[in-house]
Amino acid sequence: MRAHPAVPSADAGGGPRILREQHRSRSLCRRRPSPRFRLEYDVNDYDALIEPLKRSERAFVLGSRNVGNWKIRKFTDQLAVGTLFNLGHLVFAGLLNLLYRQRLRDPFTMYKVFRRDCLHGLTFECNRFDFDYELVIKLVRKGYVPLEIPVNYQSRSLKEGKKVSVLRDPLTWIWALIKFRFSPLYPTSDGRERR
Repeated sequence: MRAHPAVPSADAGGGPRILREQHRSRSLCRRRPSPRFRLEYDVNDYDALIEPLKRSERAFVLGSRNVGNWKIRKFTDQLAVGTLFNLGHLVFAGLLNLLYRQRLRDPFTMYKVFRRDCLHGLTFECNRFDFDYELVIKLVRKGYVPLEIPVNYQSRSLKEGKKVSVLRDPLTWIWALIKFRFSPLYPTSDGRERR
């Protein structure tokens, strides 16, 4: 099993550190959103997400699209696909909540912030949308309870650049939900994992 590479960014002062992904291949670079597509999330919401960390109120925060008013996916050019995505979100969030005894409304949000020590001892292997599942599941299994803070969200359709594969990704999500529920949380010195 391969650890997900991350390199700490420069930290001016004692504030939170941001981990950035180290590119493993050109194919990974191609999966990044193209600059010609608009963002779904509002970057101005990010400051509110790190406030609970700065005040030492929480170690793990999720920027939720579904706290308060649910920002339902509305694809004007693909109504059926938007409905499918919304139903899928409810099903997969329900499965995660059932398997891990949580009450999360939006565990798969792009906005996840946490203290660096939350990752101590963990290894990561996923590199697509199943990484959202792996990260949240492993932090929840470690005992961290995420705080969900509302964020602004305006969905993109597949035609507008959404990268989710309707056929492939749900299978990886089901696998991640099951695998990370029953697999050991921490690796041992011999490369195997222990609970």
